[in-house]
Amino acid sequence: MIFCKKCGFEVTPGTQQCPKCHEKITLSGADIISIKDEIARAKSIKNYELVYHYTEALADYGYLPAQREWACLLESGELDEINLDKAMGYFYLAALKNDPYSAYRYSRLIGRESESVSVFWLEFSALLGCKEAYADMARLLDGQGRATDATYYYTLAARTDNVSAIVTLARRYYEGIGAVKSDAYAKWYMDKLTIPPINAIRLAYRLRTVTAKEPEENTFEGYLPLVRLLCERAEAMGFTTAQRRLTEILAEEGDARALARLGVLYAEGIGGETRPDEAIACLNKAAAEGVSEAYETLGMLYLSGFLVQRNAELALKYFEMAAKGGYKTAYETMADIYYRGEHVERDVEYAATLYEKAAVSGSASAQEKLEKITKMRTSLYKDALLKEKDDPREAFALLNRSVSMGHIPAYQRLARAYLLGLGTKENARLAVALLKRAVELGDDGAVYPLGVCYLRGIGVKQSYKQARVLLEAAYKQGIEIAGEHIAAMLESKRIKLSERYYSSGIRLLYSQKAEAAMQAFEIADKFGNAKATYTLGCFFEPPEHFQKR
Repeated sequence: MIFCKKCGFEVTPGTQQCPKCHEKITLSGADIISIKDEIARAKSIKNYELVYHYTEALADYGYLPAQREWACLLESGELDEINLDKAMGYFYLAALKNDPYSAYRYSRLIGRESESVSVFWLEFSALLGCKEAYADMARLLDGQGRATDATYYYTLAARTDNVSAIVTLARRYYEGIGAVKSDAYAKWYMDKLTIPPINAIRLAYRLRTVTAKEPEENTFEGYLPLVRLLCERAEAMGFTTAQRRLTEILAEEGDARALARLGVLYAEGIGGETRPDEAIACLNKAAAEGVSEAYETLGMLYLSGFLVQRNAELALKYFEMAAKGGYKTAYETMADIYYRGEHVERDVEYAATLYEKAAVSGSASAQEKLEKITKMRTSLYKDALLKEKDDPREAFALLNRSVSMGHIPAYQRLARAYLLGLGTKENARLAVALLKRAVELGDDGAVYPLGVCYLRGIGVKQSYKQARVLLEAAYKQGIEIAGEHIAAMLESKRIKLSERYYSSGIRLLYSQKAEAAMQAFEIADKFGNAKATYTLGCFFEPPEHFQKR
């Protein structure tokens, strides 16, 4: 007898719900053994009605062997009249638990209703090693024009002493269809038959003098492609347990992408129970192989704290690796995190950059989010310009918000506010930082003011070299005043160099190094130093004139 696991009430086998507490009845290992013993006793006394009842009860409780056996009884009509529809239902339940034989029988019965479903379960059962499926699988492959792969399955069927498969193989070797042409191989298969069937007598006669030789091992060239195709079809059809088993096969064969997918299936409990440790192990192995999906999944796990300890920093690193690997959703996921400030400091500007990358890769939702940010930050910037004169503090606050969202024109405007102290305290260093960022973002209008800052040392260490680069760029943009600054800078540099070389020449002259001094004066002269020109002239005056002076 069976007892309710909640209240202990005794129920008869087959009862699905406890009459007392209405709890669903489940079986323990001991319950299953007890019912199986009852079936054995019923068989021994030939009480087939009881066998029928107990087997159905076990099947309805979800016990796989009973589901398969019960379906076989319904299909054969051994204990009662044949019921193919009901048999198909129980075969299906067992097939969903990856039982090879049940998958095969279901494929044969469902063929009356759906050819595509029938083909899927036939191929699945053959891949899982159902010997009854081999011959049908071979015929299916033959029909698809895959003669070599068909020969492989005919070989498997022949090993189960399938006479039809043995004869077919003998003919294929004799005629060279899907296999190497060899009378010796054909003879080897014919010798497996004690008495050849009528349709093989002529072939047996032709091979009567041939010496038999065992064929070399056949291979299934389309094995992995078929597993991958079936896995995709299983997912599309909603056969999650089959999808999981096929993914496991691919992972065992060294498919890194399948390993990543298996990690997801284990983590989410798709097609079976959740396996946290195995999920993380699979994902880590796939990540080590550079699989972007593994990076993205690990990122989600570390971000949510599901199965692992939450670590936002590590999650973002995984998302970035996934994005670089071409995983399209990773950029948008990162953007969402930065936009909302989940577990990280909010950074709308960076979020906008990431949304743009996601949009370029084809994400419509990322494009919508980017347009929303663009509209908002542009509106803030326009409002700031309207308020600059009457309410500089409010304008400054609006510019700050616009900059925080990455609106490029707002950087230069905010820098101006810091330089002039409009709505805030003067802060030249921060102004320069904003101008630099604006230039990095492609704002040509920020090049000139940044060049002036370097020229005059405003908020940054003075650098004529950097100033010249920036001002020349501004001049090429059509800013005439930048050219004037460059000319003034060059003139200042000329004067400083002339003075430097003139002073160097005087020091050398006093050190009685006339030749070196003369070279220094000549350089200073080229820079337009009048004193150097006069000194050089003195070198060429007659000595007596020089002494008079």
